[in-house]
Amino acid sequence: MKNIIFAESRTKGLECFDKLIGEIPYKNICKVRKSNFDAYAELTDGTTYKVVVASDSSRGYKCDRAYVDTNIEKSFVINVICPCLFMSNLSNDEQIMYF
Repeated sequence: MKNIIFAESRTKGLECFDKLIGEIPYKNICKVRKSNFDAYAELTDGTTYKVVVASDSSRGYKCDRAYVDTNIEKSFVINVICPCLFMSNLSNDEQIMYF
């Protein structure tokens, strides 16, 4: 499953990333790449997590679940994030998680 963390700022996105990855047992994490500009994690079951700063250049990503900053405008969620979830197999209640 592909997960993307859409945040208003990179700092807030990295905080959410750290929280999500911190809840996963160490043995289930395959690789983690984290810098000041990017964060990516892959689990042993193939699940991925990626941090994306919410902007118009965020269009085109595809994911099964989006973690969305509560400070992001509703219009951005509808116009940019919802199309990213078009092919998700999850129920509508599980596709967007706010933090």
